[in-house]
Amino acid sequence: MNSEYYIEHNGTKEGPLDLLTIMRRVRSGKIKPDTEIYINDAEISKRADSIDEISSFFVRLLEGPQHARALPGTPSMAELLRSGWSFTLEHNILTVYAGGMLLLLLMLTLALIGKVGVPAGLFISWCLFMVMHNLYFIFALRFFRGQPLGDDFINIQLAPVLLPIFLCSIMQAVIISAGITMLIIPGIIAATFFIFTPMILLDKHCTITEAFTLSYRMIRKAGTKHTGILFLLLALHLLCFALIMPVPLSLPIIMAAIFETYEKLST
Repeated sequence: MNSEYYIEHNGTKEGPLDLLTIMRRVRSGKIKPDTEIYINDAEISKRADSIDEISSFFVRLLEGPQHARALPGTPSMAELLRSGWSFTLEHNILTVYAGGMLLLLLMLTLALIGKVGVPAGLFISWCLFMVMHNLYFIFALRFFRGQPLGDDFINIQLAPVLLPIFLCSIMQAVIISAGITMLIIPGIIAATFFIFTPMILLDKHCTITEAFTLSYRMIRKAGTKHTGILFLLLALHLLCFALIMPVPLSLPIIMAAIFETYEKLST
C-alpha cells in the first residue's frame, strides 16, 4: 500500500500528498532536507532527508548528473537535449532496449507487409510501434525519476493501466497518422498536444479521455515556448525514426527531454 505524506506548514498539515508529488516538490526546491513531513497517521513528523523513500531524491539533486537536477526557468531545446544526453550516458542500457525494439518492429513490419500488403502492414506496424513506444516511455520514466522497477511498481501502478495505455497508444497512432497524411505538420502538432497522455495515465490512473484532455490542457497552459520546444523535439524524433539508424541513441535522449518538460509542467 502506498503511503500518504503531510507537510508541516506553519503549524498545519498540508496533504495528503503521494510520493510522486513529494519528488516533484524536492526537484523544484519547495521541499528542503529539513522540511518536516508526517507519514500516514503518524503524530510525530520527520525531517524529509531522514525518510528513506524521500532522502534519495536529495542525493540525486546533490550528486547526480545534469539531468537529475531540475533545469531553471524555461529551458531551451539545447539545454533539454544536453540533459537528455546525460541521462542516456547514465542509463545506456536504454539504448540497447531501443535497438531491440527497433529490430523487432522491423521484423514485424516485413512479416505484416508480406501477409496483408503494404498499406495495412505499415499501419498495423505503426500502431504496434506506438504501443511499444509508450511502454518504453513508462519504464524509462522510472529511471529518470530514480525510482525502482520493483513488484510494487508492476502490480500496483502499471498493471491497472496496461489496457488504457494500449488503447491510448492505438488512438495516438490513428490521430498522428491522420495528421501526417495532411502534409506531416498536423501530425506533429497532434503528437505534441497528446505526448503526455501515457504518463498521465500512469500517474493519475484516470480515464483515457481525461488523460488526453489533461495533456492538451497542460501544453496549452504552458505557453508557446514550451509548446514550440516540444514540437521541435517530436519533429526531430519523427526524423530519426524515418532514418531508422539514429533511433537507439535518439530515443532515450528525446524521451528525457520530454520527461524534464513534463515534470516541470506537472509541478
